[in-house]
Amino acid sequence: MPLNLELPERVDHANSAAVLADLAGQLSSFGKTEGATLDLSGLRTFDSSALSVLLGLTRVAHNQSLVLTWSGWPPKLLDLVEAYGLRPALLAHTD
Repeated sequence: MPLNLELPERVDHANSAAVLADLAGQLSSFGKTEGATLDLSGLRTFDSSALSVLLGLTRVAHNQSLVLTWSGWPPKLLDLVEAYGLRPALLAHTD
């Protein structure tokens, strides 16, 4: 059964480490699944730290041999992905 995760409404420098730790813990504790989907649609306030959270979750999923897909990309977050040249790393598995 796939695991469904959600980003909180705010991800910035002040809370990015806690958000990453929480979501990475959920991925790690779930064990083997058919994969995981991270819903980004609730994200309203963010800075480039949100990208570090997404990259960190990508690493955790890779280390567990999980396919992590993304859904609900906010347009401004996609703009940051493009600006930082992270399209290949983050948009490969997008619903």
